[in-house]
Amino acid sequence: NVIWYDLSYDYTTKGKKNVSKAITDAFMGYVPDMYWGKSGDVFISGNTIIYEWVYGGTFNGEWDGIAIKNKKFEIKGLSATTINKNGKIVSHKDYYDLLGFKKQLGLMK
Repeated sequence: NVIWYDLSYDYTTKGKKNVSKAITDAFMGYVPDMYWGKSGDVFISGNTIIYEWVYGGTFNGEWDGIAIKNKKFEIKGLSATTINKNGKIVSHKDYYDLLGFKKQLGLMK
């Protein structure tokens, strides 16, 4: 049973189907030209992998109940993924620049 923690947005969800839907809705559903990739070092500690990434594209959708159209953005973040002895992800934590993201979407000054 996997748990996803979006620590920047203070959101947690559990279960493979719920996590898959939450990630798809939040990060892929509204960004048709999405790009995401590793942008820094990878660190391994026990069964946890920590890595830096960059995510961006053009946002078309809704965030915090506000419709947003054609806003380009790029944010940096860090993820920590814990894997069990069977190679399954049991925990995934994302940390990213939520303030910068909201500013790029025009939600904050």
